[in-house]
Amino acid sequence: MSRSRGIIPVGIIVGSAVVLAGIISAVLVLQNFSREVLQVSEVQQPPETSAAETIAATTIKPTTTAVTEPPKPQELHTSDMDNPNKITVTTAKNEQGYYEDVFDYVFYDDPAVHGEWSYCNTVPAEAFTPLITSKYINNCKYTDENIFSALTLSDSGEARCILQNGEEMMCDSRWTNGFLICEYVEGTAAQTLFEVMIDGEEFLFIAVKTGDFSRENRVDCYEVYTRA
Repeated sequence: MSRSRGIIPVGIIVGSAVVLAGIISAVLVLQNFSREVLQVSEVQQPPETSAAETIAATTIKPTTTAVTEPPKPQELHTSDMDNPNKITVTTAKNEQGYYEDVFDYVFYDDPAVHGEWSYCNTVPAEAFTPLITSKYINNCKYTDENIFSALTLSDSGEARCILQNGEEMMCDSRWTNGFLICEYVEGTAAQTLFEVMIDGEEFLFIAVKTGDFSRENRVDCYEVYTRA
């Protein structure tokens, strides 16, 4: 008995050491896990914000857009203003029952309209105001078809009119200060004609009357030309 009192079997010592080591490892693992959970919870906690700050953060900021200023009125000086000599045109029905322009034809020169012109566009009569721009003239979408594709106005009052198909118009056309005068089957039509500078670009305006150019003596639109 005295010989075996202080002796512990080797198997018990080894087994106890293994169990103790396992307990120590488990404690260390639990400590590390607790530390990591604490760190993660500290990071994920959102900062405290007031209700006003929350509304300001979620409010959609209004966007600003550039405001395009409307065109400013410009002084439109037409070429027929330069010559005080005018012809007076009146409209009446002729023997055939058609409206015809009646006037005493006298040639007054307007050098500003001399030369060759090419058709540009057609604009409504009400568009010719101090607010009209060259951009509007060039981009205007008008439904009516134009008659002439080109004009040649000489310094003697003669006018050469070219139709859209390239043929010269078969009529006695001429011009005087302020009017392009055309002879049609229905009768004579005097159409207002003038040159004007708009935004630095030169245009020739010819009034087109309702009906067969002379009916009702009311301007419906303008055919606009530019230098050929």
